[in-house]
Amino acid sequence: MNKIFGILNHRIAYHFYFWSLLYAVFIFFGSRNQSINYGIRMSFAFIFPWMLASYSHFYIHTRFFNKRKYLIYSGLIILIILLFGYLSELSVNKILYESVFERSGYTDVLIILTITTSLRYFRRGINQQYMMQEMEAKQLKAELNLLKSQVNPHFLFNTLNNLFSIAQKNNDNETANGLLKLSQLMRYMIYESNVELVSLEKEITYIRNFIELQKLRFENQDLLKVNLQITDNFKSIFICPMILIPFIENAFKHGLSVDSHNYIDISLTIDNRMLNLIVKNPIGNLNSRNDKRNSGIGLDNVKRRLNLVYPKRHNLIINSDDHFFFVDLKIEL
Repeated sequence: MNKIFGILNHRIAYHFYFWSLLYAVFIFFGSRNQSINYGIRMSFAFIFPWMLASYSHFYIHTRFFNKRKYLIYSGLIILIILLFGYLSELSVNKILYESVFERSGYTDVLIILTITTSLRYFRRGINQQYMMQEMEAKQLKAELNLLKSQVNPHFLFNTLNNLFSIAQKNNDNETANGLLKLSQLMRYMIYESNVELVSLEKEITYIRNFIELQKLRFENQDLLKVNLQITDNFKSIFICPMILIPFIENAFKHGLSVDSHNYIDISLTIDNRMLNLIVKNPIGNLNSRNDKRNSGIGLDNVKRRLNLVYPKRHNLIINSDDHFFFVDLKIEL
């Protein structure tokens, strides 16, 4: 079965086997009553115009039918049937001059277009079914790996709890607070975000904890100013988990310099179920220019997630210059 799927997935092999089989059939039946030379000429006379018609149809099908330009497609397919139907009759009469066939080249072309188009959709359906089976197998494997990996988070959480207790005993409140927020972040990422939707309240809590942890990077807290403005009308609102945080992570990753003053402006508002996230940060990190490639990958990933989860329900604007990076995201929840 896998070999069949492999042939169907390989476009050149699929087409080669189909036309080779058709040629072989014509050669076989043509050479039964005549010579092998007649069978070869017969197969070429019939099939060559069909091949030209089929690939011409594939081209206009992709360019016009798939793009819903049905009127242009209809006119072009009529033109293909007339042109290659005439070519089919001319080819048979010129190459097989010693035989007379009671047939219509136009009908032949129409039939072969119907067959090749049906096979194309059949092949596409088989490939999609195979891809779904592969995705299900990968998902099952991922779930098994997740179950196996859950042993490590338990160990890590226990270790964090022990460190938290030690920090409290030593009256190191700053370290204890950082460990607590780190534990909350990890718990949310590992256990609570593996669903399609989470409450916006939990997502905002994650953002707040993330910002507090980022502040611990600075010995001098005055070097970092974060203007975080969040409206309080987010109750009973749900959102795709971890869809907002990449933009905020990007601001901290590429907008901070540990030895100079930093300012990050984050605004999150909800108005009539329209979420608006605005993030503005200076481009101040010395490594930011070297990390632009990685940043682009992260932003590309979140763009794909937005297109999958909120198709035609979001608007993302990203601007940057030599000094600032600006993100304006709107999502209809």
